[in-house]
Amino acid sequence: MPTTPQLYKTPPVNGTKTVTTSSTLVLAGNSARTGVRIVNNDQGNRIWVSEGEAAVVGRGECLFPAGDYKRNGETQVFKGDIYAIAENASCVASFIEEYE
Repeated sequence: MPTTPQLYKTPPVNGTKTVTTSSTLVLAGNSARTGVRIVNNDQGNRIWVSEGEAAVVGRGECLFPAGDYKRNGETQVFKGDIYAIAENASCVASFIEEYE
């Protein structure tokens, strides 16, 4: 009986993280990371994302409310810690992290 090919050596991880008005670790560094997407699920709050250092409002990549996202993995993959900070109030971000 034929087997179904596996797309990833390790299945991707999906989850959510509450992002506060203090820098929040969203994903710990992972040398096997091959891609990541972080989505702002809040309807009225911006999230700022930083790679490798504490997140600061107004610095780094801004994710606008209602579904804006950061995708990492098209050409380069950041394998270190990824942080985020909410602009005005705590909110929830979702993520998917892919591995080799």
